[in-house]
Amino acid sequence: MNRDHSPQGDVPRHSPEPVLPSTPTRRSNSQRQTTASGTPTKTPTPATPSKQRILTPRSNSNNSGSTPHRNEYTSPSIAPGTKQDSTTPAYPESTVLMKRSFSNAKIDLSDFRPVDTQVLEKIKNLEISLEQHQNSIKELKTTIRATKNERMLMTAAHDKEMIALNEMLSDLNRSVTELEEQENRQMDKRQELLDSIQILREELDTKDNEIARIQQEFEQSRENRETLFRERYESEKDELEKTLESKEKLLEELDEIMKLQQEFDEAAAGVMSTCGVHEAEALKARVRELDDTILDLERAVIDSRNSTQVEEKTADDLVLMFEKIYERRIRSYSEEIEQTLQKAEETERERDQLANDTLREYLDINQLSSEAEDRATKEEFDLMMGRGELAELEARLQSLRIQLDQRLRIP
Repeated sequence: MNRDHSPQGDVPRHSPEPVLPSTPTRRSNSQRQTTASGTPTKTPTPATPSKQRILTPRSNSNNSGSTPHRNEYTSPSIAPGTKQDSTTPAYPESTVLMKRSFSNAKIDLSDFRPVDTQVLEKIKNLEISLEQHQNSIKELKTTIRATKNERMLMTAAHDKEMIALNEMLSDLNRSVTELEEQENRQMDKRQELLDSIQILREELDTKDNEIARIQQEFEQSRENRETLFRERYESEKDELEKTLESKEKLLEELDEIMKLQQEFDEAAAGVMSTCGVHEAEALKARVRELDDTILDLERAVIDSRNSTQVEEKTADDLVLMFEKIYERRIRSYSEEIEQTLQKAEETERERDQLANDTLREYLDINQLSSEAEDRATKEEFDLMMGRGELAELEARLQSLRIQLDQRLRIP
């Protein structure tokens, strides 16, 4: 680009540069001028074949190397996105600025002509597009920051939830381990109870065998007693019959003796009347001996009868005592066995209840663990979806950046 190095004031970089026709020489067809954003744009070829000079915003120094003179006026900037009418100048104060600048440079303004309206419109459209792209970039940056913050918050919340779930899972694993240990202890206790029940059953079988043996002995003793009574009755039957026969004989003899005594008394009275005293005493002594013999026989019969009654009563008492003793023993054994069986049933019932409670608690813990794992899986899936959306936003931002770079590179 050809620039005029004559001394002039500084022109703001964001103001359009007017085209200055100085000499009737032809310029190149591709001339560029600087925009507010620094992006070069092509200017259309002028219709008249006159040489043009473009005022640049750079200040020129004089030949003596003194400090360049800057213009004290600054053109007002146009707000981005402000739509202007194509009939009005892009910068209202540009004419005043150029007049003062060129008057200082001692340049005639009649040689200048304004820039084409289409070029200004393109510049304005480019500025608007650039402003829109900058706003889009700001919005994308804000969206990225919000997404990153949201991602960080989601990650922190997910980490907290994962930590809580891991702690809950650790607690559940600890509870499951404790339940397994408790179940093992209960299994050991159950085995001990089963062993105790087996021992009690063996003792019960032993007691049953002993009871059966006692009952057998009792039946055998009863049979022996009946046999003894039969044998005794059969063995003593003859003696009793003999005793009764002897008793009858003795009674007959007693009757005869009484008769004889009566006869003797009568005879004694007759003898006493006829015989002496000595013969009467001898007869009385004989009579007394016979009386003693009769008394001895009666006493023997009574003793025999009493001994028989005593033996029968003793045998009955012994049998009754034996029956009472064995009935008491059988009753005590039965009560003890019933108590043992009841205790074993209660222990078995408590063990079954404890096993059911343990199994129910284990199933509840497994349910809670499954729910916690499902919740963690769902949260991981939500986090993955959030990451996918974030990746899509980043890809979209990257594509917008690429489009923006491409648009900025377009001349």
